[in-house]
Amino acid sequence: MKAAIYGGPLDITVGERADPVLTSPTDAIVRVTLACVCGSDLWYYRGLSPHDLGAIGHEFIGIVDEVGADVRDLRPGDLVVTPFLADILAGEINPGRVFDFETDLDHVVEGYQAMDERRAIKSLVRVAAE
Repeated sequence: MKAAIYGGPLDITVGERADPVLTSPTDAIVRVTLACVCGSDLWYYRGLSPHDLGAIGHEFIGIVDEVGADVRDLRPGDLVVTPFLADILAGEINPGRVFDFETDLDHVVEGYQAMDERRAIKSLVRVAAE
């Protein structure tokens, strides 16, 4: 699968990662359809905080593909949003007011650059066809 990869300060690329597998009965596999660059990721991007080399990013919207045996609140096909987008689903926040830069996964570094240079507050990353 494709992912944004952190290679060190100012080094974000797109690369292939192994497909996820369930390793614990409490795991869920989510197919990311939309993601965004989080402002907290800029600390790593700028080299001001440590981050392991490898996949980066934690804000996304996706579809549950598979769940472990002990998962009770999610089912394959469910839409999930992390960490905030309930207010967005309820229509209380317009995502157009949140995202002011848009790109795709192949150009994710542009999202980091736009936020780092303060040309954008939040970058929407289109990951897969909707």
